[in-house]
Amino acid sequence: MSAEKVIVRKATIADLELLLELSTGLLEHDANFDATLDKSWAKGPHGREMFINRITKNDGVVYIAEVANKVVGYIIGGLIEPDTFRNIKTMADLEEIFVDSNYRHYHVGSVLMENFHEWCKAQLVEKLSVSVYAQNQNAIKFYKKVGFVEAYITLEMPIV
Repeated sequence: MSAEKVIVRKATIADLELLLELSTGLLEHDANFDATLDKSWAKGPHGREMFINRITKNDGVVYIAEVANKVVGYIIGGLIEPDTFRNIKTMADLEEIFVDSNYRHYHVGSVLMENFHEWCKAQLVEKLSVSVYAQNQNAIKFYKKVGFVEAYITLEMPIV
């Protein structure tokens, strides 16, 4: 594996079903942190629409990572409206990033992040945000490694 090169390319509509499978894998992983997740969301109308929009419209992007001609991960994100109380005009959200567990710790996520970061710079993005489960310490460690810093903490309380 260490000798294999990570190739990143923009996703196309032809990649849609594969991306929905990978996104389902992310949901299954994240269900460890949130029992309320709908693990079938990605393949439903909202998940499908999100990927189609990010692939076909100019306000977002999806990159796919391949190793030895095998798709091993993806990143999806796009432009969002900044909060009105901030002095910035352009902001982006990293909506999802997922790397097959067999290919983690081989810089696949970092290469995906570098490509998304370059896309953000080309869009003149001033701030990039990502949401992560507080219990997902591996993801938090990764995000901090690639330059994210804590900005907000969102707390939830179930109401029954």
